[in-house]
Amino acid sequence: MATSVPVPGEDGLWRVPVDDLTTQELSTLGSYFNAVQKVLSNRDPFAATEFKGETIGGIELPTDPDDIERLAFEGEFDIDEFYTIDRGDP
Repeated sequence: MATSVPVPGEDGLWRVPVDDLTTQELSTLGSYFNAVQKVLSNRDPFAATEFKGETIGGIELPTDPDDIERLAFEGEFDIDEFYTIDRGDP
C-alpha cells in the first residue's frame, strides 16, 4: 500500500502521508480525481466544482476548470502520478 498520496493544491501536487488522512478524505480524493479526468477530457468541464471548499490534509482542492487546465498543462495532473506507489525512502 502507498505510504503517501498526491493531493493537488492551487500550486501543484503535494505528497501527503496516508496515515494523516481519514478514510473519508481518501474517498473524496478518489472521487475528485475522477471529476478532474472528466474536466480534462471535456466530458464535463464543471465536474470538479462539487468539491469547492473541500480540503484533503489541509490542502484545498482546485475546482475552477481554468485552474485544473493550467495545472494539467504544467504536468501536475499526470494520471500516472495518481497511481504511483510511494513507499518512502528505501
